[in-house]
Amino acid sequence: MALLSIENLHLSIPSFEGEAQILNGVDLSVERGQICGLVGETGCGKSLTGLSVSKLVASPPARYRQGAIRFDGQDILGLSEGAMRALRGRRIGMIFQDPTTNLNPLFRIGEQMVDVALHSMGANRWSRSALSEARARAIAMLERVGIQDAHNRLDDYPHQFSGGMRQRVLIAMALIGRPDLLIADEPTTALDVSVQAQILQLLFDIVREDNIAVLLITHNLGVVARLCTHVAVMYAGRIIERGTMADVFNQPSHPYTRALLNAVPTQKTRKGTLQGLGGSVPDPYLPHPGCRFAPRCAIAEARCRDAVPSETDLGHAHAVACIKAGDPA
Repeated sequence: MALLSIENLHLSIPSFEGEAQILNGVDLSVERGQICGLVGETGCGKSLTGLSVSKLVASPPARYRQGAIRFDGQDILGLSEGAMRALRGRRIGMIFQDPTTNLNPLFRIGEQMVDVALHSMGANRWSRSALSEARARAIAMLERVGIQDAHNRLDDYPHQFSGGMRQRVLIAMALIGRPDLLIADEPTTALDVSVQAQILQLLFDIVREDNIAVLLITHNLGVVARLCTHVAVMYAGRIIERGTMADVFNQPSHPYTRALLNAVPTQKTRKGTLQGLGGSVPDPYLPHPGCRFAPRCAIAEARCRDAVPSETDLGHAHAVACIKAGDPA
């Protein structure tokens, strides 16, 4: 059984312009030992999917119209805030995009990490033994993510760390509770290429050592190719293709997946040959009756605009939501 299973999830958020349909039937699963890359254009619903798993989307005003998010067999959408706090940091860890805004500049790194460690231990800061154990965990985790002289660096403030080191601190904070599931939302966006490679290798090693499940949210297909075992491609709030990284990248079956891959430069790409994807993502305030990619699809037919395509199983856990899935590219 999958550790994380998202089933037909629909999420809408009201605003002055109306009610935006953000997620439109998301189906996704992640097992232990898997790194599943959730990819797609900006605004397709990737981050809100990840935040929903930790139940960090304010509801209300956001509204889950239907669906379920099952973590270890339990539907977390029905859990109270207290029950979710018990899961966050202990069984579900999260790495956010920007370490600059997700580390409090007013507190030392050690204070922030010890707070997370105490929460995961179910202890309070008035216990000297608990504080000592929490500090020891923080030092051990900083060393594990490659921060040297961790004992002394606990007393440093976030601004005393480089961008790559701050990202390592966020990873350490997400893992200090020894979670079963790690949600990483664009964990390398603000880093240069050489530091990105180090962070990705660090994540890969930790997943293998601890046998945890990872949902990696990114728009970088190069990161997915380097790190992920599985891929889910999202468009307009719906998973339109999913499978192993090898199957999706080597045999893309949805026109949108092929368009994304064609837009990625490689060593063989020559000047003037890179293919862009025309058009723009659909307006979430104006639900489309058929396939939401149809207005931008070069092979769309009249029937594509009539009904939302159901998912077609291509075998080997490779599935695609396109009525022309069996047709040649």
